[in-house]
Amino acid sequence: MSPPPGKTIRIALVDDDPAVRDALKILLETYDVSVDCYSSGMQLLNSAGRHAVDCLVLDLNLPDMSGIDVVRTLRRNGESVPAILISGGGSATTLQHAWQAGAHTLLEKPFSDVELLQAVEEAMGSGP
Repeated sequence: MSPPPGKTIRIALVDDDPAVRDALKILLETYDVSVDCYSSGMQLLNSAGRHAVDCLVLDLNLPDMSGIDVVRTLRRNGESVPAILISGGGSATTLQHAWQAGAHTLLEKPFSDVELLQAVEEAMGSGP
């Protein structure tokens, strides 16, 4: 990933599984991406730091609210940060709901490093 000169890409990663958070954080930091980690949708929504991120990567199934609900809430609040949802099991209907909520895409676990990085680059290039 190559950010504009003098800028570091900053991603908010929301997943309730610490192992997934840690693995994705390490992966993204390998590509010089700054990662803010959250364990729930409400934790992200209550964080002032969310306003400084370039992209969101959210698990679809979070304990307090779904990743789709988080994206919907952000959009209702006028926040247009690109969002990528990740899921261990989704469907065409789930993907359609993700798009309708304003997410860029839905990645099915397991996904490759390349798939995640490409999704982030595409989301940041096209907006929500």
